[in-house]
Amino acid sequence: MLIALGVVFVFALVRRENSLATSVAMSVCIALLASLPFLLNIFNTLGTTSADEANIGKNFISTHRVILEKVLLVPLLFISGLWLFLRRRPIALSREFIFLVALLIAGLIASNQQVLTGMEIQQHHFHFMTNIPIFLLSGATICWYLLQTLLSEKVAIRNILAAFIIASVVAHAVGIQVTSYTHIFDEMHDRQRWASAFVWLNTNTTKKDVVLANPEVSETIPIYTHDYVYGALHAATYPVSVERLAHNYFMTIFLDGVRGQDARQYLTEHRNEVGQYIFEGQYWRANCGSFGCFPESIFEKLVADYQNFAAEPFEQNLKKYKIDYIIWDKKRESSWQLDQYSLLRKVFDENSMALYRVL
Repeated sequence: MLIALGVVFVFALVRRENSLATSVAMSVCIALLASLPFLLNIFNTLGTTSADEANIGKNFISTHRVILEKVLLVPLLFISGLWLFLRRRPIALSREFIFLVALLIAGLIASNQQVLTGMEIQQHHFHFMTNIPIFLLSGATICWYLLQTLLSEKVAIRNILAAFIIASVVAHAVGIQVTSYTHIFDEMHDRQRWASAFVWLNTNTTKKDVVLANPEVSETIPIYTHDYVYGALHAATYPVSVERLAHNYFMTIFLDGVRGQDARQYLTEHRNEVGQYIFEGQYWRANCGSFGCFPESIFEKLVADYQNFAAEPFEQNLKKYKIDYIIWDKKRESSWQLDQYSLLRKVFDENSMALYRVL
């Protein structure tokens, strides 16, 4: 958004629209002032992370490659062609096209900032979450403009074609949603069991309590409760040390029944999972094609580290970092068997969900 505002600001200066340039500049200043506390917190946190962890564990990829975003280049070239074709005619491209061009250029800049900075940061997020919506917005605007221009005297036909296009887009979107919901219905239905445990947490815990759970529940705890989560897959995208991420992963697979003698076989079979959880996968996937293609030296260290981890008492590992509660989904994680640990006291058991207080 900051890049888009910068492009609009440049357009406003070139077109001598001083009021627009002033409004954009004031908006950016107000936004920066409002976000300053959060920006300072991010930079202070990043300062505590080593360079190796920031580059490898946090998805920063050293490259100067140019990314040709076809979903942005195609509508940008089309709009340029329209402008060249219509610039000497009485009908000129309307103001909304200026806004679209600004968005398209901003998308190209954001997707290629690594050309100058040398550091690519999950560009595919720009592609799917920003550039494709811009492409759809551009396509819709271009289609409507062409209908208005080519069928200006045939209003009925124009409206029928517009209605058909809109209905097709809506039907396609509804079809995708229905298919998606049908695919995950059973999974989402089973997750309803978690609600009672989440209600208990919100009622009986403080906002600084930390909860350990399996990966699926861990991803959901920050959404539906006020508690912190002990570890989760997407925690790797934040400045958390690799050592801590490995510890979190080791805790869950130990509860799954993996012991020291099983370490090499298990980590080999789940290498992609290991790479995604501990390194969040993007660095290695971008450089060599998969989540698990990190070097053998790192893999061997993880095997040795887990063997040492499994040789220590579970209670000792449990208390290494702050933890207050453990959620046990007994239906999905039958191997956990938390009742065997004296350090845990059961405080809730309903819908195959058990909660334990860490003493």
